[in-house]
Amino acid sequence: MSKKIAILAGEASGDLTGAILARALKNKKPEIDIFGTGGHKMKNAGVRLIYDTTSLGLIGIWESLGKIPVLFQMMNNLKKMLVRENPDVVVFVDTPSLNLRLARFAKSMGFKTIYYFPPSAWSTEVERVRNIARCVDKIVPVFSFTEETYKKAGIETAYFGHPLVDILDGIPKGEDILKELNFVNVNPVIGILPGSRIQEIRTLLPPMLKAAAKIKEALPGAEFILPAALPVFESYIKEKIKDSPVPVHLVSGRAQEVMKVSRILIMASGSASLEAACFQTPMILLYKLSKPDWFLINLLVKIPYAGLPNLILQKKVVPELLQNQVTPEAISSLAIELLKDDEKRKAMIADLKNVREKLGSCGVVEKVANLVLETVGGK
Repeated sequence: MSKKIAILAGEASGDLTGAILARALKNKKPEIDIFGTGGHKMKNAGVRLIYDTTSLGLIGIWESLGKIPVLFQMMNNLKKMLVRENPDVVVFVDTPSLNLRLARFAKSMGFKTIYYFPPSAWSTEVERVRNIARCVDKIVPVFSFTEETYKKAGIETAYFGHPLVDILDGIPKGEDILKELNFVNVNPVIGILPGSRIQEIRTLLPPMLKAAAKIKEALPGAEFILPAALPVFESYIKEKIKDSPVPVHLVSGRAQEVMKVSRILIMASGSASLEAACFQTPMILLYKLSKPDWFLINLLVKIPYAGLPNLILQKKVVPELLQNQVTPEAISSLAIELLKDDEKRKAMIADLKNVREKLGSCGVVEKVANLVLETVGGK
């Protein structure tokens, strides 16, 4: 009988990570049965998709309240699904708001459990990490400096590096991307990435578009391109950019290609900033929550930076605009400075190269796949 593996991912970034892992597992064991939650990327990788969870991306407690009934029903259905399917191992990918509860249940039912891309990546509080450790058998962190924290919590930990180094390996050449997008003679190309959650898009896209108008005034040759993270949000984005004071070229997906060819990026702070760092593309990061959630974040989370490149190097590599700082004036001012100041650009690019080096070497996903198969006894 073939082995059965559950991969439970959430939003767009988890869908991509889960899909790459599923492909690696299928390459090694074509007969393996993989089911789970995620999105179209996991489905295309051969995963039997039980739920498409990519459109449920939530930021903060306040925004999550309206979806409690949906999430509660989904949680119950997923628990029943795990019991019915009886997988040999359950692999959780990111999305702690959903996956930690499911992990606790899965472990209590005797399933083997692995947390790939675990939560509390920036926590140095061992007790907090111990609570996570109680939910799973193995942790696969994606940052080297979190490995020790998980080990101190007494959990089996395997660090191989960040899967981005594998994911971004096959992106086409910059000149080929520009030709395909019809942006060959454009300078500068500016990428606008408002995020993969509807709350982010609603909050960040309006000031981004107003900032784009100010940048266009200062640099008339500038052109703007926006890769929609998920098809489900495209109609909303189209409506918004239709009223934009400057033209914005909308493409479906292709965020990594846009990152590669852009002179600078104006983007939501999140995992995509690491992808941009891998391409060594200078960026401005924006982060804005509802007022209640911003209050709670400041009360509960004590970290010096919001942006992942800054957290990895423990210094301010890229500019961050947080909460009330997210204004068209502040965004455009930083963008124009980055576009005009070559020394500042070069310094940022050098730092981003260091970020990329911190993510490890290629072959990460292959090693994670081996660990999963070893766990089910099928390598």
